[in-house]
Amino acid sequence: MKLKKVSALVCAVVLCIVSLVGCGIDTREVFSVNGEKVTGEEYAFFLGTMKEMIAQESSLDLTDENSWHTVEIDNKKAIDVAKEKAFDDAVSLMVQVQKAKEEGIVLDENDKTTLRKQKQSIISMYGGESVFEEQLKKWQVSPDTFDKIMQNYMYASKLQAKYIAEDEKINAISEEDILAKYDSLKEEMIRESIFVKHILVMTKDAENDEQAKERAQAVLARLTAGEDFDTVMREVSDDSESSYEGYSFTHNDGQMDADFDNASYALSVGEMSGLVKTRFGYHIIKRLESNPEIEPLEDVRDGVISAIKSERYQTMLMGELVSGAAVVKQEQIYNSIK
Repeated sequence: MKLKKVSALVCAVVLCIVSLVGCGIDTREVFSVNGEKVTGEEYAFFLGTMKEMIAQESSLDLTDENSWHTVEIDNKKAIDVAKEKAFDDAVSLMVQVQKAKEEGIVLDENDKTTLRKQKQSIISMYGGESVFEEQLKKWQVSPDTFDKIMQNYMYASKLQAKYIAEDEKINAISEEDILAKYDSLKEEMIRESIFVKHILVMTKDAENDEQAKERAQAVLARLTAGEDFDTVMREVSDDSESSYEGYSFTHNDGQMDADFDNASYALSVGEMSGLVKTRFGYHIIKRLESNPEIEPLEDVRDGVISAIKSERYQTMLMGELVSGAAVVKQEQIYNSIK
């Protein structure tokens, strides 16, 4: 398992699923950043992206609008959490684009070629030009706005690269800084690494979900009564034999079904879950001691240094650019967006 931190700066482009109330493109000003307005259409991109990310992490149903207004995250409604984070992301991107243009950064032909390739990759992912155009209509995002947002991410990426290459504070990195960051990343990986075994009861042909659940409950009863987990697993699990050796993964790394992932991470070492429902069926999970493979510092030094620089850039961004920006929110319009 690799020791690395990956910036999510441009991930939003491929994750966005936008939902707006009403019809047509929303051209209302939701807020402005240093006098430059952000429309409902543009904000919808960031909100859709954030809802997708939260749905993956929290097992919320992205399409169930009611759940966004009933489920709470950190004592706030999920929709309010998504809106606040989307707002922060939009402001952050806007100030970076503005700063990039102040610094004289432009998108050259190589950048435009990269953007065309990125867009073509996304179009291919959706099954072709016509399908992608239909998807844009469902998102209620115009092709021009989609292209503009992709360009803005490119501006932000070039600004970050410029500061990381030139800023003395970002580049003044001591050996102590490297060791401290390496230890921090190592501790995080150990804390979030998971090793589990599980018993899967799948819904069989001509069997309804309730019957599969009853079979799974019978298996759980045997385990609760004291039968050996491995013995029962080999007898009844519908997973492949390779799973008998267990699965190792890192929480929220996307390798596993989100419901399975979250249930596994909630367990203490040695603890067994109740029934966990996923699209594959019903699972009974047992968490085991994890010993993640940690690469030595000499093998990941460059990655650790990059993580330090990226972190310092983000600190500078939030401390100087974002905090100094004049942000004016149109509260009535903002509150009307769900």
